Amino acid sequence: MKITLFVTETAIQFNLTSETQHEDDFMGLLKKYDGEVTIHSGVEVIETRGNYLRNSESSETITITVHRKAMNDVRDT
Repeated sequence: MKITLFVTETAIQFNLTSETQHEDDFMGLLKKYDGEVTIHSGVEVIETRGNYLRNSESSETITITVHRKAMNDVRDT
C-alpha cells in the first residue's frame, strides 16, 4: 500500500493507493465507510503471557476512526 500525506494550514489528507489484489479488496471495504471521522490517542492490541489479546493505551499511537453512515444511508457498491 502506498500512503501519501498532504498537510496544509487547515487540513491533513491521507491518500492510499493499493498495489495488490488484497489491498484492492481492502479499499473496496474502506469505501463503504464514508461517514464522520474522529482522531484521538489510540490503543494498541498486545498479547499477554496467557496468549490473550488485550487493549493497551499508548501515547505513541494515534487512532483514526471512520464511522459508517446509518444503514439506510449506505449503498453497497
